[in-house]
Amino acid sequence: IQCVGSRNDQVGNKYCTGVCCKFAIKNARIIKEMYPDTDVTICYIDIRTPGLNFEELYKSAQEVGVRFIRGRPSEIVKDPISGELTVIVEDTLSMTPLQLSADLVVLSAAMVPPEGIGPLGSKLHVLRSKEGFLKEFHIKMNPTLSSKGGIFLAGAIQGPKDISETVAHAGSAAALAAAPLVKGYIEKEMLVPTIDYELCVNCGICKTICAPAAIDIDENGRPTVNEIACKSCGMCMASCPTSAIQLINFTEDQLYDEIIA
Repeated sequence: IQCVGSRNDQVGNKYCTGVCCKFAIKNARIIKEMYPDTDVTICYIDIRTPGLNFEELYKSAQEVGVRFIRGRPSEIVKDPISGELTVIVEDTLSMTPLQLSADLVVLSAAMVPPEGIGPLGSKLHVLRSKEGFLKEFHIKMNPTLSSKGGIFLAGAIQGPKDISETVAHAGSAAALAAAPLVKGYIEKEMLVPTIDYELCVNCGICKTICAPAAIDIDENGRPTVNEIACKSCGMCMASCPTSAIQLINFTEDQLYDEIIA
């Protein structure tokens, strides 16, 4: 049974896992090849087999006798005496209600984030997507870099992926992580904020608004800046109610002088 827990507004997982159809077809085809007399049925909403050779795999499964029924089962009933399973489903192509007897029912469940990803993301100060996976810096331009510099994403931690996609993603993460190690140093433009502690009231707004978590609070309750982690976005400067935090070479007075020049 496909799409169990995915593409489902009631469960909350609106996304398609993207790999379940291919895995189900592969396993169904293996069963038919090893045990030709076995009846194998796949209940689906839509068969999704993108990529090279996967559509051919789908057609070859039909050729060896795998039965495909377009419809989401409404109920699975177990006989209390014999233990036999009955899958109740409607074939939406022929509009025919069906009751399928089964020895084994396999659920193609949604790929979801692990339970511990929330605390992990909080400790690493890495953003998460609405689906719960760790969020990439940019879905197209840099899907390997996380929202925090120096932390790279590989495989299904960023979203559902099959094996080949995971291997390619992991290779990209390894290459990006190895680049500064091979070079031996990190280039950093020191466009970082400075804090005037005579003006600072220790409100902590700068720490709260800092996306890369480059601002921390010391033992005296005062904010401090991690110059390496800072992305020079200027959000702390704009949010400071007392103008105690200013970017080097981009202070409010300097920006004002540029405007009136």
